[in-house]
Amino acid sequence: MSSSGSSHDNLFDGDLFSQNSDESSNCFVNMEFREGYVGILDKVKYYLDVKRDKTKYYVDKLKFQGSNDGGITFTDIFVSDFNVHSGWNYVEWPEG
Repeated sequence: MSSSGSSHDNLFDGDLFSQNSDESSNCFVNMEFREGYVGILDKVKYYLDVKRDKTKYYVDKLKFQGSNDGGITFTDIFVSDFNVHSGWNYVEWPEG
């Protein structure tokens, strides 16, 4: 896993209070699956700071993307909209 933030190891440490902060325009968090395995994404849960203006920082800017070619090209899985809010946000995909 990699990130443009300074504390990216905190993102998957199992502690819900860990934080990663990066305000650069191209910040990212990257997670790779082991070769020969398939990653299945059915739910994303993320926490947004209560002090941020959602229109300025998140709406149509916060993207979750996937790649099937090792990160050469990316496809948007979803982009946050006006429903995004401070606190916990959830996006779920039904089995398909």
